[in-house]
Amino acid sequence: MIAPDEDRVLLGEHVANIWENAGLIAASLAKCANPNSYQLRDASFHKLQRKTAELLQRLNWNPEQLPEIHALYAKHLKAGLAFPIELEEHSLRLILKFIRPDDGGAAHRLIEVLRLQGKTIPSELQVQDDRASPPEHVATRARAIEKQPAEEALPPLYKRVLFVVGLPKSASRLMVKVLAEMQPDERFRKPATLPYASDVAEDVQADLRYHDLAGFTGGGIIHSHMSATDVNRYVLARLGLGGIITVRHPADHIAALYCHIRGLLSARDKSEIIDTAPTPPTAREDYVDESKPSQLYYHGVIFPVDPRFFGLEASVDDAITHLIAGGYLFHALSWIVSWQLFRVRNISMIVRYEDFLSEPQELIQRINARFFDNHPDAASRGIATIANTGYVPSFDASIYPRGHTGGPGIWKCYFSRQHRRSYNEVCRKFTSAYPYASLLNRLYGNLFVDE
Repeated sequence: MIAPDEDRVLLGEHVANIWENAGLIAASLAKCANPNSYQLRDASFHKLQRKTAELLQRLNWNPEQLPEIHALYAKHLKAGLAFPIELEEHSLRLILKFIRPDDGGAAHRLIEVLRLQGKTIPSELQVQDDRASPPEHVATRARAIEKQPAEEALPPLYKRVLFVVGLPKSASRLMVKVLAEMQPDERFRKPATLPYASDVAEDVQADLRYHDLAGFTGGGIIHSHMSATDVNRYVLARLGLGGIITVRHPADHIAALYCHIRGLLSARDKSEIIDTAPTPPTAREDYVDESKPSQLYYHGVIFPVDPRFFGLEASVDDAITHLIAGGYLFHALSWIVSWQLFRVRNISMIVRYEDFLSEPQELIQRINARFFDNHPDAASRGIATIANTGYVPSFDASIYPRGHTGGPGIWKCYFSRQHRRSYNEVCRKFTSAYPYASLLNRLYGNLFVDE
């Protein structure tokens, strides 16, 4: 009869602790290395040996057998004898099967035990171990174990694919062009589309899919506005895929996003903001879901924005107020902080929009060192790409009613005094209530604006 759930959990925690310290087992092995030690002359040793052999013969998949294995282990440890590795393996399997299926520590130890015996490690067990390890370690291991392909085959996935994850209007598309030009392999100097991307939008939609990415035979730069989630971090780490997260000062971002949505809604081709989710908005003419009017479907991502504020006939001040006080500013702040927390640090970078403007050459050198192994031609191609991009082009005043939003500090043209107060109030509430909000200061020490 299986013990009640609560008892089983407590039992599993007790038994799992046995295997956490592999040093105890190593010490036991050292003690019994001499076959003439006192344990071999002690009659109790033969009794213990018989009990061990008997237990090995009647092992089964009943978790109630765990206390018996535990008691036998204690006797081996007390006698200074090595515990049979088959019993340790069985105990760990029982724990993972019945007691604590998500126990990463037990999974990691079981992998070690299987390797000591020369046994095959199941893929699901490796996945479990990955989830328990720091993502940086998982990423390093993913790159290290990927076998070097033959010359005619494709390079490793992490050399073919890079991600650009951008806060909208933070030069993420420019970053795609820069990275594409910097790619040493001409085959992958292009924006890439994943096999499961929609025909309407090229960007990644929702969370990444590990198996589709693992089998991806193409290459290039993948652009996305996806949010930072544990799923996305896990997929990127396990495949060793690097990426750049582009951000922008939140106040300038609000002004730039306002004009961007305004331009999309006024364009004849509104395909960029057509919903690509399985259930489209009910009012497709207005690109608004009537049941949830404060949502914008943009490249497969839902934003807390009501498009009805952004028509050419709508008030600029009302739209800015909506973005600041209607939930979007809070969303943008949390997006930035979440990527600061969830990015895999040894294979990724955060790039500020402002760095494109103030120190482009230094920025490109850092990107080259991180992603292209200081390839001699990559930096020059990247710098040339930025140099050929104008930040103050001619613009349509109906789309940019208070000036083009390419330069820093453009919020000053779009924010009224009330907007400034409201913006600071939202930022204060966010920094006082949101976990790890202090990370914003590492990127933008000037988060608050002058009122």
